Amino acid sequence: MSLPLYIGPAGWSYPDWNGTVYPHKKPRGFDPLEYISSYFNLIEINSTFYRLPTVETSKRWAERVAGRPDFRFSAKVHQEFTHTKGVVDIRNLEAFKHSVAPLLEAGRLLCVLLQYPWSFKQTDANRRRLLKLIGSLAPLPVAVEVRHGSWARDDVLAELTDAGASVCAVDQPSIGDSLELATHPPRPAREPGTPIAYLRFHGRNKSEWFRRGTNRDLRYNYLYSRGELTRLAESVRSTVETAREVVVVLNNHFRGQAVANALELKAMLAAGKVAVPAGLLEAYPRLGAIALPDPNAGPAEGWLFGPPSAAENDE
Repeated sequence: MSLPLYIGPAGWSYPDWNGTVYPHKKPRGFDPLEYISSYFNLIEINSTFYRLPTVETSKRWAERVAGRPDFRFSAKVHQEFTHTKGVVDIRNLEAFKHSVAPLLEAGRLLCVLLQYPWSFKQTDANRRRLLKLIGSLAPLPVAVEVRHGSWARDDVLAELTDAGASVCAVDQPSIGDSLELATHPPRPAREPGTPIAYLRFHGRNKSEWFRRGTNRDLRYNYLYSRGELTRLAESVRSTVETAREVVVVLNNHFRGQAVANALELKAMLAAGKVAVPAGLLEAYPRLGAIALPDPNAGPAEGWLFGPPSAAENDE
């Protein structure tokens, strides 16, 4: 691709990543953030959705990737502003902006993400609420994820981009009025916002997506097939010409599937092989088709599970 491409997983702190994404035996001083940044140039910070980081924590995040000058973050806006219907407390909003300011000041923050649930439908009241929130987050660059199909109107999307927000393209299970990537491509912000095209891939676990009693791990338990990834890669390549940067985030995190699929997409878009964590190659042998020796493995472990083999389970 001719555009700057940022690709990586949503979050980096999951217990089920131990032994797959992360080594079984971690060396002293092991830093999972630094480790992930050796494979990707982007992480979407997930923890900010649940609690505000301290300014010191945000500073440390920037410091921990200091050895990767091209590495960037995006960060989810706290759920108080997207998953509750009450009046937005401007003091809490300013607290969120203050908490992530060190990332922006360090040149590490591409944007913050307003992630709305499927239940957030396009109404006059919801649209006004969203537009006000986009304006209140300035000077932070903003991306917006809406999952309900009622938002897929050209006039509504133009209003959001005119307000300075990039509207995410979403790949999710095709259920009822859910948005679909094929009919809802990314919409980069118009000036004065930063024109970022943002794509989020959640997996397609239809049976668990709306099931009562399901949990986060089950909802995002999905491994994209090679065929599905090939079509998603085409969606990335066809991103609108006005984008200056393309962001691709994989959120099918369970058992490191987001990392596996992100590496496969990275290889497809770069038309080359990529480094793959040794444990992930063991868990998902089809990664052998795109794997270079793991730079984080010991000298005798570069091909710990054998040399690359033909891709398995293509569809």
